Amino acid sequence: MLNIKVLKALNGDSIIISYGDDRLHYILVDGGRGKLCFHQLCKFIDEIKEKKGKIDLLVLTHIDSDHIDGILRLFSNQDFDFSIIEQMWFNFGERLFNSLQIDGLYKKINLYERDTKISWRQGEDLEEILQRTGIIRKLPIVSPGCHFVGGAKLTVLSPNVEILKEFADKDDEECARTTHIAYCCDYEKSVTELHEKEFEGIVSLTNRSSIAFLFEFSGKKIIASG
Repeated sequence: MLNIKVLKALNGDSIIISYGDDRLHYILVDGGRGKLCFHQLCKFIDEIKEKKGKIDLLVLTHIDSDHIDGILRLFSNQDFDFSIIEQMWFNFGERLFNSLQIDGLYKKINLYERDTKISWRQGEDLEEILQRTGIIRKLPIVSPGCHFVGGAKLTVLSPNVEILKEFADKDDEECARTTHIAYCCDYEKSVTELHEKEFEGIVSLTNRSSIAFLFEFSGKKIIASG
């Protein structure tokens, strides 16, 4: 059995992969944003509790607000039961760069002084919450890498170590760009306005550092990316 449910996450992403033979396993990819998406996330959590199940893996692909917001809202709830989550993938924070020291790529930086930057501040908030929970957090999640979760094979496609190192080296530049994107989005513009606007093919390091993986189970394959 394999089922994919895409939540109504406004301009973001939130995907539930459920699968299994003997029992159901769950992988949650990102938390989206908006009231409707958050309501659906809460309903999903309640359904798992009723079944006495667990989320085998929570993947937060990157820290952009339209991916992290729903997860941060869930975790900020005082009644949230963190034991429902077996493990989490989240490439962010001091623990990430400490882990990269093994390969000689550690660079002492402070990601958190720029607290006016929306996505970076949310990343910091989530990092602080995770330090108080018992969720197993594997670091770093990089390509090439292969993991097995509930009988499924997950092959990491991105990022690689070099991208994560670049992500650390250029955090000042990326923070400024993240702020610009967050406040100056074009979601409210008409199709005509978008057509007349000159396309800027710029992919931020935040997106380039996003976790993407190939999910394989029972002969079926899915590419999940943020």
